[in-house]
Amino acid sequence: QYEDAYHATKNLVFEVDLSRHHPAEVQQKTLEYAKLSAHSLRQSLPDDTYNRLVQAGMLYGMPVGQMQDFKPMLAFQQLSVMGLIAMGYDPAFGVDHYFGQLGQRQPERILQLETLDLQLSLLFNQPLDVQAAVLKQALDELDDLPAITQDLMSAYFNGDDDTLGALLKNQAGDNPLTKAFHQQLIDQRNRNMTKKVRGYLQTSDSYLVLVGAAHLIGPKGMVALLSKAGF
Repeated sequence: QYEDAYHATKNLVFEVDLSRHHPAEVQQKTLEYAKLSAHSLRQSLPDDTYNRLVQAGMLYGMPVGQMQDFKPMLAFQQLSVMGLIAMGYDPAFGVDHYFGQLGQRQPERILQLETLDLQLSLLFNQPLDVQAAVLKQALDELDDLPAITQDLMSAYFNGDDDTLGALLKNQAGDNPLTKAFHQQLIDQRNRNMTKKVRGYLQTSDSYLVLVGAAHLIGPKGMVALLSKAGF
């Protein structure tokens, strides 16, 4: 179905078109946004959270000692990726990465709903207490990560939007800080990305829009927002 849509449309749309950036530029930008202006990673976290991060780093081969100049959100990002890789998931098999590597679209036919700077700013410009809370939430779920991931994948492949939505809501946790971050990460971006898609729908061109599954489900998802707008 994805490949049929790809061949039937003129334009390919990502959340962010990473082909516009050299991998070294992406890494450099990420580290610039993630750099702490004062203190250290250890000083930015409660003792318990930091000690648990060190233990997780030892388990997944993440050098926490070398991350002292960087914000907690970088540790969260790295921990999330390494946890998935440890379970056998390969970032190279992501749907958007797959279509981005086909090389069958001219650069002007590859569009983006957001920018790299916007996404990096959303992650790394959060207050430090929010970043610490998000990292703690990830550490709390670490032991259950295989089961959580399996449940997410099962709901996704079975088209079970209700279960997928409930699982994602659980991932936001009960802390008001993590719930507010999740609202920014999903609901707020849904509104902005839907506005961009509505612009595409006013043209005579055709578009394949690839976004994370969390953006498509529920009453605040992009599908619901487009439906409410009459599409």
